Amino acid sequence: MTLFTPNPFYHGNPVSPDHFIGRRKELRRIVNRLIKGESYALISEPRCGKTFVGNKLC
Repeated sequence: MTLFTPNPFYHGNPVSPDHFIGRRKELRRIVNRLIKGESYALISEPRCGKTFVGNKLC
């Protein structure tokens, strides 16, 4: 009997594109704010895709 479920996330590297899904709405919102000259902060728990989003926007 397994006492815990293994964590599917890998620590240390950005999330790979095949694990990063369903963020088009968020990406559009960020891009629209940046186009208007507004700032945007990416704040979340570890392993939620902040680095991936930043790399995608560059």
